[in-house]
Amino acid sequence: MRLHRLKLENFRQHANTDVTFERGMTAIIGPNGSGKSTLVEAVTFALYGEQRDKKETVRFHWATGKRFSVALEFGFDGRRFLVERTHSDASLTQLGEPEMVRATGLSETTRACERLLGLTYEQFVNSFFAEQKQLQFLQFRTNAVRQEEVARMLGFDRLRQAEELAASRRRELAIQREALERTMPEPGSLERERDAAAERLREAKAALRTTSGRVTTLRKRLADSAEAAKQAERYLCLSAEISARAAEAQGLQLGVTLAQRAVETARSEAEELTRLQPAELAYQAAVAQAAALRPSRAAAERRGPIVTQIETLEAEVEGLRERLASAPAPDAVAAAESALKEQEAGLADRRSALHQVEAEWRERQAAARAELAGMVARRDASANALARAEASFARGECPECGQPLTEGHAHSLRQHRQETAALNSAVTEAEASVLGLQSAPAEIGKLQRDVECAQRDVEEARTALNDIRQAMAVATATRKDLSTREVRLRNLREELATLPGADVIQQSEAVDAERERLRPEHERYLAVADAAARLPLREREHAEALAKMMAVESHRATELTERAALPFPDDDAAHAALGEHRAVSEALARLEAEAESAERVREVAQREVAQAEARLAEFALRRQEIRDLRTSETLDDLCAKEMRALRLDLNASIGPDLAVRASENLALLTNGRYLALELDRNFTPSVVEDGILKPVLSGGEEDVVALALRLALSELIQERQGRPMSLLILDEVFSSLDAERRQAVLDRLAALKGRFEQILVVTHLEEVHQVADHCLHIRRDPISRAATVSDV
Repeated sequence: MRLHRLKLENFRQHANTDVTFERGMTAIIGPNGSGKSTLVEAVTFALYGEQRDKKETVRFHWATGKRFSVALEFGFDGRRFLVERTHSDASLTQLGEPEMVRATGLSETTRACERLLGLTYEQFVNSFFAEQKQLQFLQFRTNAVRQEEVARMLGFDRLRQAEELAASRRRELAIQREALERTMPEPGSLERERDAAAERLREAKAALRTTSGRVTTLRKRLADSAEAAKQAERYLCLSAEISARAAEAQGLQLGVTLAQRAVETARSEAEELTRLQPAELAYQAAVAQAAALRPSRAAAERRGPIVTQIETLEAEVEGLRERLASAPAPDAVAAAESALKEQEAGLADRRSALHQVEAEWRERQAAARAELAGMVARRDASANALARAEASFARGECPECGQPLTEGHAHSLRQHRQETAALNSAVTEAEASVLGLQSAPAEIGKLQRDVECAQRDVEEARTALNDIRQAMAVATATRKDLSTREVRLRNLREELATLPGADVIQQSEAVDAERERLRPEHERYLAVADAAARLPLREREHAEALAKMMAVESHRATELTERAALPFPDDDAAHAALGEHRAVSEALARLEAEAESAERVREVAQREVAQAEARLAEFALRRQEIRDLRTSETLDDLCAKEMRALRLDLNASIGPDLAVRASENLALLTNGRYLALELDRNFTPSVVEDGILKPVLSGGEEDVVALALRLALSELIQERQGRPMSLLILDEVFSSLDAERRQAVLDRLAALKGRFEQILVVTHLEEVHQVADHCLHIRRDPISRAATVSDV
């Protein structure tokens, strides 16, 4: 596998990155958190859909949209592919001519990549791809899974598949063999069936020869009786035709008689037609006269309805004239409107006077309440001042200056008391005045009654005006109705004057009576009207019927002569000849059926013989097939056992072979400190130091041993698969190594460039560029916050 191009859109730190990978070792260098590990992680995401954390964390945090995508273009096994994957879809396309889509959809694309590379995600990251902080060797769930996955990565699972295929084929062959054995018949019974069928064939041939001889004899007798039967059939045929001719002649005689009667009837009706001619002429004249009188009669029959309508209209016109006599005078509306206006003016005057008196009363009430409020305020203030003065006098002090009291102060106190008493009297009078103004004056009650009376007068005047207007509208409609009826009455009188009198009806009735009297003769005339035309036709029909009867009599005489020439005295003798011929024919048919049956028996027996021989041959073939199946069973069973033994041997050799290759890498990576390592059956490593086997202790030693084992496993997979991956990805494998071991790892990577076509090394150490063929520098753009990739 070789990577060609990787395009990232909104994938982790990469907003829009497009990277081209070259052959050789490529160092991906950048500070921690810059997005360098994301490049190689995008490779596994494109192939397998695997990523760190949840899919929601994959999208570039500062992206404007929700979509993220990865597109990886790579080569494998001489072909070029493009795998594209987003959060919701994926596809695998084989590039070239023609371009072909190998898979679509998330799960189907993952399975297609697994089939193409021959590695699952776990196998890929445990062999050719060492993820960041995941350098530990063979990180599988259990020891059993680890052993199984290693064997599968090295292609040993094909031996298991071959073993299972051979075992499955052996079981299928055993089932087929057992089925054949259960259905195999006994050989002796097949031979007995063949001998019995041969005996039945001999008997059928003998019976067929006997029946064939009898058939030949009857066929000769049948030929001798055939001529007599033919003459008998002709005799009986002539007898039947002679009887039919006699019946036909009898029928034709009846037809001649009927035709003769028809001729006589037609001749009698032609004579009657001549007698009916005058009556028919009189009938046609009556019909014409009735048609001529029909319009006048229809007009005369209209007089009665018109007279009735005239009388009805005259009564209606008289009634309408009486109603118009009681209608209001034309100036009644104006008078009523004037009266209504006068009443409304009087109502307005009374309302204005009422409003004025009410306003004056409310003003007097407001003035009295205001005067009362002022009096009460002055009284209360004077009473409060008097209370303070009396309290001060009781103490012997002036209420204003606090000095001892004098005679002048007593006089002032008496005046203050008199003033307070006067204010109390004034408040009492003001309250009486307010109480007196609470009831409305009598003048307001009188004015309110005047307004109510005026309002009733206005309503009565308005009602009278509406009644007059309605009566005027009714009078207008009545006049219009009267005019219409007068016009209709005048038109009807004029139309009545133009109609004919009752004598036309009497004349028409007389003509109708004469026509009905002549109707029976007219109908008889119509019935015999074609008698003259029918007479020649009936005479011709009579002549034709007589000719047919004479022809039939002639044929009958000829057939009697022919029958008399045949060698049979009567019909019974002819029937006897036919019976003898029929008996010989039926006997021959029975014998021929027996011969046919014997032939069928012979054919069946012959087929049974052939079938018995075929079953014997089939028995021999099936017996040979059973022998062949037994042989195949033995071979498949042997193949399954050998494949299992080979798989177990190869599995047993994985550990030692892997340990030898890893020991070589370990010696180079540790500068000869550790020359060898050993693996137990679960692929757990132990190093050999100074000839002593000890477990891996420090973190640095674990990483070095894990790297040595990964490189050895990658080389071993390429050799055993026979289809090199040619790709190695190492993500931050130097983090736990000191300077000396980092340099050893770099030297070892430089040596591996000949074995791997493409090596990607992700690191934050700048010295890697010393051994790398290409360098990709990853930096973070402070403005866009996205990772950038450059080769400088």
